[in-house]
Amino acid sequence: MIYKEIATLIHKYIFQVLIRNQLNVFLIGSGHGVRNSLRDPLRRELLDVLYYPSLEVFYPEELFDELLQRKNQIDLLRLENLLAKSVHVIVIILESPGAIAELGAFANHRELKKRLVVIVDQKYKKDKSFIMLGPVKMLKKTNDAVIYYDFKDRNKESLKKLGEQVRGDIRRIAKQVTPDITIKNLINAQFFLLAAVYVMQPIGWLEINKMIKAIGSEDEEIVLAIANSSLNILLRNKELILLSGKYELTKEGLKRFTNLLKHQWPRNIILDKLRVAVLNNTLRKNSRWGAQVLSSADAQLLQLVDGANRHP
Repeated sequence: MIYKEIATLIHKYIFQVLIRNQLNVFLIGSGHGVRNSLRDPLRRELLDVLYYPSLEVFYPEELFDELLQRKNQIDLLRLENLLAKSVHVIVIILESPGAIAELGAFANHRELKKRLVVIVDQKYKKDKSFIMLGPVKMLKKTNDAVIYYDFKDRNKESLKKLGEQVRGDIRRIAKQVTPDITIKNLINAQFFLLAAVYVMQPIGWLEINKMIKAIGSEDEEIVLAIANSSLNILLRNKELILLSGKYELTKEGLKRFTNLLKHQWPRNIILDKLRVAVLNNTLRKNSRWGAQVLSSADAQLLQLVDGANRHP
C-alpha cells in the first residue's frame, strides 16, 4: 500500500492549509464530572462567540488519558514539551489540587509559562500563600494574565464577562507565540488524520502509524502520542467511528472536513485524486498503477496550487 506517498501529499497540500485557521487552548480545572466546577461553564462561554481564527478548547483527558495509562510509553516531562509545541494558550482554573500542581509545573517551564492564563478565586486575592506569592505573582509580572473571579458565581452575565476577559488574554498571548506547524503538534494532527481517513478509509491503527512515521518521526513514543491524541479528539467529537478494527468518518466527520475545505480550491479536488489512486491501488491490486496516478496527480496539483497562490 502506498502509505508514504499518500501521507506526503496530504501533508504537502492539505494539512498545512487547515492548521492556519485555529487557536488551540488547553483548559485545566477540576476533573471531569466534578460538581460545581467552573471548567464546563467557562468552556461553553469561550466557544459561544465565533470569531476568526476559530477557537478550540481541550481538556487534558481528551488528549492524554490513554497515553498516561500506558506503561513505559511516554514520560510526563516529554508530554509537557509536546504540549508546549501544540497549544497557543493554557488556561488554568485554580479550583483543585491537580490544577494547582499543573500551575507549579507549567510556571517553571520556559515555553509554557508564556502561554498561561490563570483564574484565581477572588477570596484568595490577598492571601500570603506560596501559590499566590510564587507562581501567581510571577505570572502577573510575566504576561499579566491573572484573572480573579468568584468561583461560586454562576450568574450568566458574570460568566459572560469572565469569558470575554479570558478570550482577550487568549488573543493577546496567541499573537506572541508560534506553535509547531508540523505533524508533531498533538492537536493539529487531527486535521492530517481527518484527511488520511477520508482518503484511505477504512484504515487501521498500524496504517495510521505508518502514515505518521512517513512524514513525522521515527520515534515510537512521538508517533504514539500523535496517533492517540488526534484519535481521541476525533472519536470524542464523534467524527470517527471504529468498526471491526478500522476507522471511518462519520456523517459529522465528513461534514466537518467538507466544510474545512469548502473555500480551499484547488485543494478540495486534491482529495478526490488521491482517493482514486487509493482505489486503483486497492481494488485493482496494482501498486504500479496507483503510484503512477499519484505521481501524475502530484505534478498537476503543484501547478494548480502554484497558480492559485499567484492569483488568489
